[in-house]
Amino acid sequence: MCAIGTVTFMFIDIEGSTQLVERIDGDFADVLDDFYKLVAAATQARQGRVVETDGDGVFAVFKDPAAALEASVEVQRRLAMTPVSHGVRLRVRIGLHIGNAVAASGSYVGREVHRAARISDAGHGGQIVMSSAIKSELGDALCSLDWQTRDLGTYLLKGLSRPEQLFQLEVPGLEVEFPGLRAEPVMTDIDLAAYTHLL
Repeated sequence: MCAIGTVTFMFIDIEGSTQLVERIDGDFADVLDDFYKLVAAATQARQGRVVETDGDGVFAVFKDPAAALEASVEVQRRLAMTPVSHGVRLRVRIGLHIGNAVAASGSYVGREVHRAARISDAGHGGQIVMSSAIKSELGDALCSLDWQTRDLGTYLLKGLSRPEQLFQLEVPGLEVEFPGLRAEPVMTDIDLAAYTHLL
């Protein structure tokens, strides 16, 4: 294994894939194939690389965090506009994180990879969720793209001891209203003060 420096991780997961398999059964392989091709094209067009496709998910990496955001937006836009195949409109959750990468057997391992995967797990179909590290790295670049971020709060992610402040990427034309994240929120001092006031 060897460290290769800072990398932006993108995890994409199909929401409701089990129900989808139940509905279209044998055609699901075609749907997955079209989905993989869509993600690969969006990734490679921005000098990213698809590392793994596993069941209903994709793991990709980028050197440039802005490129990862652009790829994520393209995937969500394409899926919102056009069925991938067999009339199926997929809804995918996308999680983004930046951190130090360790290469192993053609893939990447380490805490930051797991953090990125858990960020994706916390989201909902149609949603793009990012870590505070991504937001800090991009700074004013988001404004130049006419994209906004919404602070979703701080959460405990499954299996990880350090809480993570999460942000939702909001882009004109894409869905922006979602249920609460699928993770345990952490109460801040402000939350605790408001809660105490209600008692």
